Amino acid sequence: MIAPMAPHQALNWLQVSGPELVEFFRSRPARNHGWLKFLSRLEGWLVDPDETRIEDEDSPVTAEVIEAALNAAVSLYSIGAAPPTAVGPTGEGGIAFEFHVGDPDESWSVITLRFLPDSQMEFLTVRSDGAVTSGGSANG
Repeated sequence: MIAPMAPHQALNWLQVSGPELVEFFRSRPARNHGWLKFLSRLEGWLVDPDETRIEDEDSPVTAEVIEAALNAAVSLYSIGAAPPTAVGPTGEGGIAFEFHVGDPDESWSVITLRFLPDSQMEFLTVRSDGAVTSGGSANG
């Protein structure tokens, strides 16, 4: 299980995972209403994990994965990060936070933080120039 992270631990994890992630999260101001929407969604999934099924045959996301995502969301909010553009189940028992950055018609990036059913977290960054960065698999 991924242990809850204090805000400084979230920042440390981001620094180890990718220094560009630290700059990204620090450069975007938190928007409380966006975080409240996503925190409410995650809390709702704790009450009814079946809501996380994308297809009928999918297993619901476990409480441990939902709690890990919820802890990370609270940690990111605590360091002043802007909320994700989207939060959703992966269909493979995980949860993904997706952040869209930049102008869709010019230079952009999509950063995805994934909370996996094997108690790992990882990130993927895709840029408009085709560059892809991934890594950061780590226990909380």
